[in-house]
Amino acid sequence: MIRHIALFKISSDNKEAVIKSFDEEFYKFLSVGFTDHKGYEFGVDLGIREGNFDYGVTVVFDDEDGYKRYNTSDAHQELLRNVVVPNISDRASLQFRV
Repeated sequence: MIRHIALFKISSDNKEAVIKSFDEEFYKFLSVGFTDHKGYEFGVDLGIREGNFDYGVTVVFDDEDGYKRYNTSDAHQELLRNVVVPNISDRASLQFRV
């Protein structure tokens, strides 16, 4: 199995509005977008440690091919293009075996 993690720094001064938008759009993505995954979680940083990213997403797939289909899917690319990229100043990601 493969776990994908993506972290985002929100660029807007109104982080609460962006976070609400991210939550809504990620829920929508799960219900009508890409569904080829074993688990999908997302949320805002708790603020426990200074300097963390603001928002994170983690997704589990059966294998690398599942991740690749997700990463290149039209629904995922649309989510990135229309929701994520316009609202972030930085992004980090990685994939590892679980």
